[in-house]
Amino acid sequence: MTHSAPNMRGFGIVHGRLRMNILLTAHRFFPDVGGTETAAESMAQEFSKAGHKVVVITQTPGEPLPMALYELVRRPSARRLLQLYQWCDVVLQRTLALRTSWPLLLIRKPWVVIHNDWMDRGSGLRVWLKQQVSQFAKNIAISQAVADRLHVPATVILNAYRSEVFRPPLGDNRSNDLIFVGRLIRGKGVGVLIDAVRELEQRGVHRKLTIVGTGPDGAEFKRAAEGLPVTFAGVKREP
Repeated sequence: MTHSAPNMRGFGIVHGRLRMNILLTAHRFFPDVGGTETAAESMAQEFSKAGHKVVVITQTPGEPLPMALYELVRRPSARRLLQLYQWCDVVLQRTLALRTSWPLLLIRKPWVVIHNDWMDRGSGLRVWLKQQVSQFAKNIAISQAVADRLHVPATVILNAYRSEVFRPPLGDNRSNDLIFVGRLIRGKGVGVLIDAVRELEQRGVHRKLTIVGTGPDGAEFKRAAEGLPVTFAGVKREP
């Protein structure tokens, strides 16, 4: 089965505003659960609602999303990837992905990278390559802490959130003290939070912590939290 790129019309005007063809790459995407996945999906939806044509590329396998306002391409071939780079007006990446950046060597397009994590976490050729190629992109960091550890200048733009999910409670009945929601990896600071709860316990201050999410370092955090008032709630989806 062959694919053809969407009709390329370049920039246009929709409702008096500039219309763009946006290629959004997200290594992880729905049905995976996590902050990056949710942020990428929200961006694709909102850009589409604003009148832009959006195509999302991901390496996450799964079913099509027939109700989405954007087109979703899972694990594209090299040919399909080149077609999409030719089609788009701008490439927007949720985290720098070398696997889907190589067409920029052949097809020059405006390139924006959103940094969600520490780029210098780790070592080796892959990290070095990311540091070098990021010099050719417009870089956005989701916090000042992330921006401070980049090797390139970056504009700080905080992540958006879904107001229909995160909203003020109807009453004042709050049975828990602290909550963490996110992917369970070391870079998120979960270990620091658990250490803080341990120190509070040693000082005689009892605070309950609920950790929502899953991730590769979950087992490590559970061992670290043994004997502490910490509950691991796993993945929670909106009803």
